[in-house]
Amino acid sequence: MKNLYMNVFASLIIFAAILIAVFSWLNYMMLREMQGNQQQELWNLVENNVMTDMQTVDKAYLYFDESYTEKMEKELKSLRNYYKKNPEVETWDIAAIKERTEMEFYIIDTTNTIIKTTYQPAQGLDFNECCEKFAKLLNERRAQETFVSDGLDNSAATKDLWKYGYIATADHQYILELGVPLSDTQLFKSFNFFDSSASLKEKYNDLKDIRIISSEGFFLESSDDKESIHDMPKTWQSTYNKAVESGKAQRYESELKNGKKMIYRFKPYTAENRRGNSTDRVIYTAYTNDTEMAMLKESRRQLEVMLAVAFVTSIMALLIIFKIFTRPLRLATYDVLTNVYNRAFYLQQMHKMMQNKQKYPIGLLLMDLDNFKQVNDQFGHPVGDEVLKQFAQILHQNIEKGHYVVRFGGDEFGIILEKATEQKMIQLSQKIMNSVHDKTGECWNLLTTSIGGAIQQCEDETENSLFARADDALYKTKKKGKDGYTYAA
Repeated sequence: MKNLYMNVFASLIIFAAILIAVFSWLNYMMLREMQGNQQQELWNLVENNVMTDMQTVDKAYLYFDESYTEKMEKELKSLRNYYKKNPEVETWDIAAIKERTEMEFYIIDTTNTIIKTTYQPAQGLDFNECCEKFAKLLNERRAQETFVSDGLDNSAATKDLWKYGYIATADHQYILELGVPLSDTQLFKSFNFFDSSASLKEKYNDLKDIRIISSEGFFLESSDDKESIHDMPKTWQSTYNKAVESGKAQRYESELKNGKKMIYRFKPYTAENRRGNSTDRVIYTAYTNDTEMAMLKESRRQLEVMLAVAFVTSIMALLIIFKIFTRPLRLATYDVLTNVYNRAFYLQQMHKMMQNKQKYPIGLLLMDLDNFKQVNDQFGHPVGDEVLKQFAQILHQNIEKGHYVVRFGGDEFGIILEKATEQKMIQLSQKIMNSVHDKTGECWNLLTTSIGGAIQQCEDETENSLFARADDALYKTKKKGKDGYTYAA
């Protein structure tokens, strides 16, 4: 019966543990999903901020562009006409051109090399080496005779932001170029997405880097010595190229220590008013998962607290449920008055023992208290009930492991013995009778014990047969004068 109680309690514990584990796992997964959504929202927020700023800048520069474009077109057409009169560009006074136009002047030959310029950092720059896409574009522009103006772009030589205009000479030998740096203009100071990017990095701890990459793979306004995608790792370059080729956002991750990682994202951007390759860009952002790790750490702490509280609460609830649940089970198993097994348990236990294929001989002792009716009549039923309780205690004190005390009703008790022998039954009976003799008290002076015993004669003997033989032995004891033991041979 103890095993039954333990099994019931263990089942309730396992059920509660599974329930807590399932709910905890669901809560954890919901939290992970929420954190993933928050991370995605952060990415979208940052990138949309940068895109909005770039759109604002592009629109502002579009208006700014008109005045510069008109002036550039006028000056470049004038220089192309001058080229017709003097095609020897080596003799040109480019310093005077810069002074007149208030712009830097460049001459690009058929090899896409700047052979003459007022801007010394660009002298000798070969676009075939640094800017393959732009070199192809120059070849197309050299074949035309129209003026072309690019939008916001970065200098191939210094990587800062410029405005450029181009026109090819009539003989298609050169491209004449004018450029003006934008970083010193009031417009740039008013509409500068680099300042916005810096403020975003200050605002969001996970955001570690924001860069704008030109169509040629150069970083606009680079804050370190990394000037182009070629200065970055191979995986970085590969992901960037996928974003450019697909026109869709791409990302990759690199693992750091202790579960931390870096997330790199590339999002293509094209201005609403496209002006050459300069308005095709990629927004690059780099994030850590520090916030996610902190949230996971906190969520694990909360989960541990929740599990502890849930476990303690569940144990308390289970103890109450167990007590409520086992009460009727106990009533069906134990005698209410004496707290020994009842007849229902006796039948169940006998059936179980007799079904055991490797069973040992089963013994049964039946006994009652001689003169118990006299005690009830003389001292009252409450005293009689107390006598029955004490007698049950006597039986418990004298039995060994594998013995089961049963009350059949009234003053009739029994003991089931596993591995029974005639000698063991005699010894146990004598101990019980001696214990009753040793009891003191007026009522106990009237009481003795009559006992009858039987051992299962063969494996096929039934409980009814065994009980009948033990009962017959008890009857013989009483007939002989009570206060003794009779064995049914």
